[in-house]
Amino acid sequence: MKQATILPFLIIILFIACTHITAEEYFNRAKIETKADKKIELLSKAIELKPDYFDAISERAKEEGDAAIAVKRLIAGHMAPIGEDIKHYNNCLKDYETAFKINPNDAPSYFHKGITEHWMGDTVQSCSDLNKAMSLGYNCKDALRDFCK
Repeated sequence: MKQATILPFLIIILFIACTHITAEEYFNRAKIETKADKKIELLSKAIELKPDYFDAISERAKEEGDAAIAVKRLIAGHMAPIGEDIKHYNNCLKDYETAFKINPNDAPSYFHKGITEHWMGDTVQSCSDLNKAMSLGYNCKDALRDFCK
């Protein structure tokens, strides 16, 4: 009789164990996703499961930055609501802040942050971050030349 009552619980436990998605799996799905909003959603799930997941945090920051730039261009063409770009930009900056607490010497993150800042109009901070990326060994001479005259 005991075995009959335990069997449904074992089936439920096995089902949960088999359907559990890890942070790394969400990250890997995000890397192949082509839609920006879905990619950000998958990265957010990875970070939810593993709050100090540097790769997911820095990738989400980059995606939020790219989204901010894309929306800013749509706003300029009167095709998106004003302020939507700022939401993505603020999310981007928060993620970079978190990422730099985990790895303060990640040159690619400084580079991507600097590019986003440039397109969002913060040229002073952009040049500072691009110079930081360069000092950490990232080749961004072209961006420095073009953006920091």
